[in-house]
Amino acid sequence: MPPGYSSRCKVCNSPQRTKVEAWVKDEGVSYREAARRLADLGEMVSHEGVRNHLTEHFDVRAEARLQYEASKQQLQAAGAKAVDAICAIDAVIARAARLNAAVAAALAAVVGDNEKEARRRAGDGYVLPRAAVELFTGTANEIRQGALAKQRLLGDDPESRQADALQTWADLVAAAAAKDGGCDDR
Repeated sequence: MPPGYSSRCKVCNSPQRTKVEAWVKDEGVSYREAARRLADLGEMVSHEGVRNHLTEHFDVRAEARLQYEASKQQLQAAGAKAVDAICAIDAVIARAARLNAAVAAALAAVVGDNEKEARRRAGDGYVLPRAAVELFTGTANEIRQGALAKQRLLGDDPESRQADALQTWADLVAAAAAKDGGCDDR
């Protein structure tokens, strides 16, 4: 029988029909609990009657549409959140890259492009400012970490690629087993 209504169904004919459907659908209560709640409201319906109503008369298509729309909204919200996180990482990477380039330029101005002059300065006891070197290496590390975080969020990191490859392999094995009838001919 298609979803809808039956004149013989106690839940279909109950003034509490929408409550019963909401209890099970929204609150996740069991059929027995729904029957107990109905008894508290003065209606005697067995848990089998509740189950039969929900499996035979409840509008499954309408419920599927509602769940589809809800899942679509959740997916859109999750996608927007991921995009926001990626944009934040991009901003951090860009800031670190600008600072790293500025520090690299300052260090190049101190050391110069002449390797011979740099060695002479080092021989004279000249040492690059530690803070500048730490800032240069720190910003380079921040760029690297940001790029890795972005790869993970995009699913483009080595672990995600490996998981995708394993999933593809498993799908191929399952498809081959289904094609062969799933039986071993030993």
